[in-house]
Amino acid sequence: MKKTVFIFSIICFIITNVISIAEENPKTKRGFFNMFSKPFISVDGGVSLWTADTGGMNKEAGVQNTGNDDGSSEMFGINIGTRIDKTQISLGLLRIGEFSSITQGVEGPALDPEKYNIFADTKTTAGLLSLSYDFVSLDKITMSLLGGVGVAGIDLKATDSVWESEYDESDFFWQLGAGVEYKISSAISLGLLYNYSDFGTLESDLMFIDNPEIIGDEGSFSSDYTTHNFKISLKYNF
Repeated sequence: MKKTVFIFSIICFIITNVISIAEENPKTKRGFFNMFSKPFISVDGGVSLWTADTGGMNKEAGVQNTGNDDGSSEMFGINIGTRIDKTQISLGLLRIGEFSSITQGVEGPALDPEKYNIFADTKTTAGLLSLSYDFVSLDKITMSLLGGVGVAGIDLKATDSVWESEYDESDFFWQLGAGVEYKISSAISLGLLYNYSDFGTLESDLMFIDNPEIIGDEGSFSSDYTTHNFKISLKYNF
């Protein structure tokens, strides 16, 4: 809950600046479409450092699943947006490449309360609304703070060869970060970006692989999924 309040506080701060700029800048008063006089499109790519903290309940074994794993995956994004003075608003599509995690020291899922490994594959495609504010603006260099919210389609499959769990749904997520941008020309900019993304907790039912209709739901498997993303971006300003 505290995380959600914090991210929305940052977004409200940026929105307040946008409204203030729109009211004070005489150019924006001449018409609504003057606000969109500096559109852009950008592409970015880099590495995503992910962390998965797992949990859930194995009813058959009568124990909780616990564990964690981390690793890296490639990522790619494309964004369209507009600049309003020191603020940028954009809509983007984010793709984090499939990664495999191994949760070690897990009690279940199993027919006996013994230690097993769960092997999980995760794929993520997300739509994102982002806001950024330039706190440093020089001739060719700008530094900015950014925040965003969106909806992520996450496909997670986990198994230990006895039980399996599948999750394929859309979830709310948020991110915070910062970046620096260098203006190569009036039309082209190169940027370095970092953001932290929290995709929340993914939870799905545990099912017996050989005969799920007889055994039925035997508990749940959950994964608290977060990423640290490091990206290089190329932007074209119209």
